[in-house]
Amino acid sequence: MWPQVAPLLAKALVRERGRFSLRDIRNWVLSGDQELWVITRQGRAVAAGLVRIHHYPSGKRSAVLHFLGGGRVREWALDAWKAWLEACHLAGITEMRIVGRRGWIRIVERFGFKPEAVILTREEA
Repeated sequence: MWPQVAPLLAKALVRERGRFSLRDIRNWVLSGDQELWVITRQGRAVAAGLVRIHHYPSGKRSAVLHFLGGGRVREWALDAWKAWLEACHLAGITEMRIVGRRGWIRIVERFGFKPEAVILTREEA
């Protein structure tokens, strides 16, 4: 699926300001460091993102979704949320986080997500 998924992930990478590349994403997935989640409609990839599991010293486990790229999100958001929630539940994960642009807030609020932090960036010219 990489030929279908790479352009979707590339859209998400634009906001990363050169910190990561498609090669980095591919390496993380191939090494098992992160999971590639792909949303399909009629056999075609419409969105893709990475999920990384964090194990905290307290024992808490968190799944972080990031690099999410795709289109027509309102058509698949509910189904994707249900699948991710079930997968996390089965894995004993109690916290789900999404790292992305502000526009995701209005889409995922209905699933119980709340803004937690603001990232401020300054880059030298």
